This record gives sequence, C-alpha cells and structure tokens, in this order.
Amino acid sequence: MQLSDGLRSILKVHLGWGKSRLDCFVGMLLALLRLKQINLTQL
Repeated sequence: MQLSDGLRSILKVHLGWGKSRLDCFVGMLLALLRLKQINLTQL
C-alpha cells in the first residue's frame, strides 16, 4: 500500500467523495507536502 492509497482510504471515510475526486485531492495534497512550502498550522 502506497501513501496515496492509505490517505485516500482515510479521506473517503470522512469526506464521502468519489474515487476520481479523491485521487485529484490526494495528488494535490501530496504535491504541496513534497514542495515543503506549506505551513500546516495555517490551513
């Protein structure tokens, strides 16, 4: 299981979104975290 798969399964329970919407959201979230230019306390 990759990080994106685990994150998608956790968010699916809480958000109730479809797979394509979750894939897009998880991809954007992981891209922001990889850039290391996001302050999570400001979200």
